[in-house]
Amino acid sequence: MKYSPKLITVLCVLAIVSCTQLRSKNGQITKEWEIDFMDDFERFNPENWQDQEIWVNNETHCYVPNNEFDTREVGNGTLKIKVVNIGVKRPCDNLDKQGKQHPDTEYVAGRIV
Repeated sequence: MKYSPKLITVLCVLAIVSCTQLRSKNGQITKEWEIDFMDDFERFNPENWQDQEIWVNNETHCYVPNNEFDTREVGNGTLKIKVVNIGVKRPCDNLDKQGKQHPDTEYVAGRIV
């Protein structure tokens, strides 16, 4: 299933919005939406995002930091994370939750949190 960038952006905004209880002047509790966090993805903002290099689902790709191999593209309101075939197997320093090291691979990707 393919999703449009606008739909993904809307879903991300909805996911970061929380409902806050506020007391009105008459003492009644009302609920209003308040934005906790927002990123317009005009550029990669390292104050909002961090690279994550953990191997979690037996992926064949290795997560690399700092947009190495152009694994992420940011601009025009979108963030795209890519898997890139670098053409030659290389060591991967990613570990899984049990401390097992990812095998050598020719595929690299970006991952952020």
